[in-house]
Amino acid sequence: MSSSTPPFFQSPSIVWYRNDLRVHDHEPLLRASAEGDVLGVFCFDPRWIRQINYGMPKQIGFPKMSHHRLRFLRESLQDLQKRLQKLGSDLLVVYGKPEELLPFIVEQSGAERVHYHGEVATEELDAEQAVTDALPIPIKRYEGGSMLHPDDLPFEISRLPNGFTSFRKKVEDKVEIRPPKPAPKALRWEGKAIQEFRFDGNVIIGTADVIHAAEQEIRRNSADSLYAAHSIVAADADVTRQGHDDYEERKDREDREDREDQLDRNRLSKPIQAAEDLFQGGETYGLARLRYYLFETRQVLQYKFTRNALFGADTSTKFSPWLALGCLSPRMIYAEIKRFEEEVESNVSTYWVIFELLWRDFFRFSAIRHGRKIFLKGGIRQNPPPSHINPDLFHAWATGQTGIPFIDANMRELLKTGFMSNRGRQNVASFLSQNLNIDWRLGAAWFESLLLDYDVFSNWGNWAYNSTVGHDARNRYFNILKQAGDYDPAGEYVRMWLPELAMLPKEFIHQPWEMTHDQQRLFDVVLGQDYPHPVLNLEASYGAIHRRQPR
Repeated sequence: MSSSTPPFFQSPSIVWYRNDLRVHDHEPLLRASAEGDVLGVFCFDPRWIRQINYGMPKQIGFPKMSHHRLRFLRESLQDLQKRLQKLGSDLLVVYGKPEELLPFIVEQSGAERVHYHGEVATEELDAEQAVTDALPIPIKRYEGGSMLHPDDLPFEISRLPNGFTSFRKKVEDKVEIRPPKPAPKALRWEGKAIQEFRFDGNVIIGTADVIHAAEQEIRRNSADSLYAAHSIVAADADVTRQGHDDYEERKDREDREDREDQLDRNRLSKPIQAAEDLFQGGETYGLARLRYYLFETRQVLQYKFTRNALFGADTSTKFSPWLALGCLSPRMIYAEIKRFEEEVESNVSTYWVIFELLWRDFFRFSAIRHGRKIFLKGGIRQNPPPSHINPDLFHAWATGQTGIPFIDANMRELLKTGFMSNRGRQNVASFLSQNLNIDWRLGAAWFESLLLDYDVFSNWGNWAYNSTVGHDARNRYFNILKQAGDYDPAGEYVRMWLPELAMLPKEFIHQPWEMTHDQQRLFDVVLGQDYPHPVLNLEASYGAIHRRQPR
């Protein structure tokens, strides 16, 4: 037997997939393949789409996962299944709680072990414990979601520095980053075919059917809610239905096409409005984006100088959606950056991509250290701000109807595409938690629902950071009009997402309330009719922020 051929013993294993939808840098998959036959399993947990209210009226509720995330997840699962099938294995996708379904799968597959990547937040850890308690066979946990391996840190997680700069100085150039694990050259699964598995009750099997069922459940639970009222479900509503109806036809077509070889490079450089094109779910497209941004276009060399742009497909890496679902490993990105630096060029921009990956690790390790505190109103500091819950103001913010164009443009982009620039995220978070003085957790939950690149630790960590309850105790806030002038000086971004303001000249594009009635009629934007009056006086709100600061 050659060294490249896996030793297929009769010792089948299950790889429980979660936010690690790839075959590269996947230690559970490699370990399982070294032991024998391997079957991948993904359980779509219905708890992922339950309604969020935070004490607001039911009509303001929304699901934990929106159709944007469902679409990207469906594509990622279908891509993973195709890659596993090419290697000789398969992926069983089922709808239900993993602690209830995995015991059935273990029994029917004859699996002797379960391998999986561990997560860090409380709900995910609770699921891991429930699965461990439910299974009659050994279950092995691995670390694979961070660039730095937790075991390599020069301190215990319980002694994680409180600030990012202190953390960076302790690990940067001092901790060797492990190379990514190679993808297996071959796998085998000769057990029961995935369509032959049986469960108690009417359990849905298959990616397209599972995602379609999730979408239908969201529709039922979201009737008469904010989520439904603003056509968030209706927007691109056919995406999952089409995934259900045309699955077999599309699968046949994809079997005839090798997406990795046939990849249309144009879809990697279209404007950000075409999020469904730019952000195609799956490891295949994540690796393609990595190659494109580094070696094919060398856009990475400009990253430090363009990363704060509000739009443009190549102004930032756009790796985050694939990182969030684990279609791209952070260690793979690091290794490719280092290869680029060696073969092409090293500059401040290549370093800055790694710098941002360190931020991601910091938030991940912080979630491990602080546990449930990251979800509390007072954050990790347990110092809750005197904020409140105002359904009307939250509704205006969430739907891009605040009357503050820079805020509204960013929020409408999020509604339409499931994406928003980092600069935009900082501004809308500051506006909600500071100017409107609304409980920051509502904003974090709204982002959780809509963001294609949602991961629990980065989202909640950044929201806490921008709401003065995170790692920086300073009462930070953004001057929204200054930010608009700095990052959208001509109003191009606002006009893109607020077409009702397209005729406004530069001097009014960010402050339409400064127009006289005659000017409003001249530019065909009557406030209160074509575009909302501001929900607050910005300048007065900054005074209120200062008065709330501790003395």
